[in-house]
Amino acid sequence: MRRPITFTLLGLLAALALPTGAAAATVTAQVASDDANLTALGPAGNGTLRFSVSYRSTITVVGAVFDDAGHPVGAGTVVHVSTVTTPAAPELALDDVRTSAAGGFVLSTVPGRSMIYLVHVDAAPGVAATSGPPLQVAVVPNVHWTTPLTGQKGRTYRLDGVLDIPDASSASTVVLYRLDAHGNDIGVVGHQRVRSDGSFHFRVRHSRSGTYRYRIAFVPTDAWRWAPLTFQIAVAYRRR
Repeated sequence: MRRPITFTLLGLLAALALPTGAAAATVTAQVASDDANLTALGPAGNGTLRFSVSYRSTITVVGAVFDDAGHPVGAGTVVHVSTVTTPAAPELALDDVRTSAAGGFVLSTVPGRSMIYLVHVDAAPGVAATSGPPLQVAVVPNVHWTTPLTGQKGRTYRLDGVLDIPDASSASTVVLYRLDAHGNDIGVVGHQRVRSDGSFHFRVRHSRSGTYRYRIAFVPTDAWRWAPLTFQIAVAYRRR
């Protein structure tokens, strides 16, 4: 199970120490956020560090720069932060920040979609040109439920909500699955495109008393723009 992580900036800067024995300039980098939904997904095979965060969240690209001898560069070194939307997309400059006296740097931003953040330092006396690890941030849609997720009145169970992302109607398909008692999929109940206002609506009829389990999945049409999202729901129904 993924566990959310959050960092204080001072604590994270202390954790981004230069590996022992480095013989060239080095940039360390991480992603931090006060959002409890920030999740570390682990590194990719190419050295990319991967994270996920909910839409509308502020993230912080935080790191440190060390010179060719392995010492913090001190105040004033320019760190270029840029973005790409996919590994093959053109690189777009986001902002330049300067290091502190301890060699650290911080840049806060609100990603409007999934993004890869790149950190680069130009060559300077005692500092070779170098880049930090790519930071891939997958943005997960917010969901606002407009009906209770556990209660049911009558035989028909309503599952209504709103997907909070731009252009929701073209961004995602919603699929509802029926689950067995062990949480395994046993069939698709229905699927639909999200409406222009981001809303979706499912109706399920229950004829016998018991607990019914479902999984609702938001499947993005562009996996590089939005991350998928799933919920499991248990509905208790007592026949009257």
